[in-house]
Amino acid sequence: MNGSENGSKARLSREDLKGGKMLRDAVAAFYAEQSEADLIEICVLLRDSYVWIPCRTVLSEADQSRMEELVKSAGDDLDQLVGKEIINTDPIRMIPDILQSDKGYFFPVFSAAEEMGGYGDGFSKVEVHFLEAISAAEGNELEITGIVLDPFTRQFVVPREMFGVVRKIGSRVED
Repeated sequence: MNGSENGSKARLSREDLKGGKMLRDAVAAFYAEQSEADLIEICVLLRDSYVWIPCRTVLSEADQSRMEELVKSAGDDLDQLVGKEIINTDPIRMIPDILQSDKGYFFPVFSAAEEMGGYGDGFSKVEVHFLEAISAAEGNELEITGIVLDPFTRQFVVPREMFGVVRKIGSRVED
């Protein structure tokens, strides 16, 4: 369904957006026709979507030491650690991955965790609202060029200059 079919006015439910299929379909429609209406539809859907961000998990030195001691105490039988609950004493830092190309630094987000494929295996996956992803990209220490949606499949780049536009779009999600 493209923006011209629904006029970008149709109300949505959280269920409509769940799993990212509607967003992926909008990107496919945009690439098929390259229409302004399809571009607007992507922005509207992004405004209301939750996306997945690959992050490195960083423990404090004290928590890391406790984790290493626990693993060491298990010896060769790491299966005994399955289901074991570990409570950290310090905050856990989640550091988003950043992709770099000759065009700059890009903040990757995914319409569904499965869209990460094997790339996501080495990361913790955090689901956030797209507006939070914009804030995280803007707050990154690197000068982020844009947010790239589904960078390893049918990617769509939201340039930094469009962040404000997406923020200003009214929500179509019904409460």
